[in-house]
Amino acid sequence: MISKFVITGPECSGKSTLAEVLAKTYNCYLVKEFARDFLNQLDRSYEYDDLLNIAKNQYANEKKMEKKSEKILICDTSIHTIKIWSHDKFNKCHPKIYDIKENYKHYFLCSPDIPWEHDPLRENPKDRNRIFNIYLKELKNKPFTIIEGSIIKRVENAQKIIDQYL
Repeated sequence: MISKFVITGPECSGKSTLAEVLAKTYNCYLVKEFARDFLNQLDRSYEYDDLLNIAKNQYANEKKMEKKSEKILICDTSIHTIKIWSHDKFNKCHPKIYDIKENYKHYFLCSPDIPWEHDPLRENPKDRNRIFNIYLKELKNKPFTIIEGSIIKRVENAQKIIDQYL
């Protein structure tokens, strides 16, 4: 059985960097964040219904990579993130997104303790801590570790957890 690990957290908290480094470290597949490519190609502002499309594609990409994987799969975001995003942005979440079931060995919750970097897709420079606290609440019954500090410290801490599952 494949061990799936997800990197999650508020915007600009080092998720993609950590996911890429871990995938290289373990020589495994990486499920990239579908939303980024989708939103970059969108010629309008995203809407509530777009989040269902993003969720379906994120899940499909994850399942595709899962079939190719041997031991480990690193996921740069999850359906869980889309649920939080939807509630934060639109005060609701499409019921079909709730129907998508996740099965991760462990969640790595990235702390927003690194400097904000502007990106046209990012929306929350001032309230990353508030969103981080939403993640904390949502993950309380799931296996998760807060990842913070320098990229070296983040990778080392994530590796300690992943190695326990190997």
